[in-house]
Amino acid sequence: MAHQIYPKNGIGVKVGPSWADDDRYLTNNEMIAKVLAYGAAEFIFELNAATVDIPKSTADQNATRRVRIRVVDSLGNIHTWFNKTITTSITKSGTGSVTNVTSVDIEDGEGVIDIATSGTWTVGNTITMTAAAQTILGMSVLAKANVATII
Repeated sequence: MAHQIYPKNGIGVKVGPSWADDDRYLTNNEMIAKVLAYGAAEFIFELNAATVDIPKSTADQNATRRVRIRVVDSLGNIHTWFNKTITTSITKSGTGSVTNVTSVDIEDGEGVIDIATSGTWTVGNTITMTAAAQTILGMSVLAKANVATII
């Protein structure tokens, strides 16, 4: 098992032993040095699907769809030390309704958003969930979207 590292202050503070009792806890500068040393200086939002199709009959029946968000490097390795609330948005076309989820808690590099639909949808309407662009350890993370199309 890889040695887990946790920052002492700033993003991702984990609850655990005191700083003096456990050398796994690092300052932000120590954390940045470790991340850069291990070549994990890339941060990407990974969604379980970029696009999905939802049958009209399902969307009309108050369905809920789960979108998983992970913070990964370019090789797909999850940044399990990352713990932070990130900003999200949900937009739609058409007259149907969706829950408006404006943030998601990422814990151990992963989080989920449940998007509930209701009302009457039309074939071709879309529902877009976007994980907003963020800055992690001074590095820009591009926004990532998941688009569901009513079929």
